[in-house]
Amino acid sequence: MKPNVLYSAAIQRRLGVGGGPGSAHETPRPARRDHRKKRHQRPNLKTEQDTTVTERFERHRQAWTAEELQKLKLLAGKGMALKAISKAMTRSEESIKDRAKLDGIGIAKLR
Repeated sequence: MKPNVLYSAAIQRRLGVGGGPGSAHETPRPARRDHRKKRHQRPNLKTEQDTTVTERFERHRQAWTAEELQKLKLLAGKGMALKAISKAMTRSEESIKDRAKLDGIGIAKLR
């Protein structure tokens, strides 16, 4: 007859005490952890580069209206940056830069 003493799970398995796999007296094993380093996994954060790719301007080669020119003069007069003006007007930075040069409007260069 085996003594009625509590042993660790490893000793119980070695001695055959506590039952084998599938028995009612089986001691649960701790879950295994993945010991490998996870250095190549990055968090799923949107960067500025990702947002600029998805924010395409749908107004390709459309003529400038008088209202848009007035708004461009107003925003440039306030000293807004080119990027901010392009977002506000839903036009590309390049088209705004070209139109401002054509009309002689100075756009502030923020440094």
